[in-house]
Amino acid sequence: MRFPVGSPSSGGSTTTTSLLPHFLATLPEEIRLRGPKLDLSGEAPDAAFIPLRYDHERLADEMRAEGIAEPFVKTVETGWWTTCLEILPSRERARGMY
Repeated sequence: MRFPVGSPSSGGSTTTTSLLPHFLATLPEEIRLRGPKLDLSGEAPDAAFIPLRYDHERLADEMRAEGIAEPFVKTVETGWWTTCLEILPSRERARGMY
């Protein structure tokens, strides 16, 4: 089973988050590895957002080596969005670095 991992939120942290459904831990390993279609219609949804650390310094180096624009690299290095700020709610824009 694969779960999406997003870009860092604009909060000054170099971690990102992923949604971890609590039922996942109770599935047998062979089912988890094959990625089954699950019917959870009788279950109450239960999940948690978990922080994920990654080598953001290495990613920034790789981005620079690829010639990606510096504002995007700065977002990875600092955890603060440097572009597309107009899509953030005003409350988040106000607390941001940029």
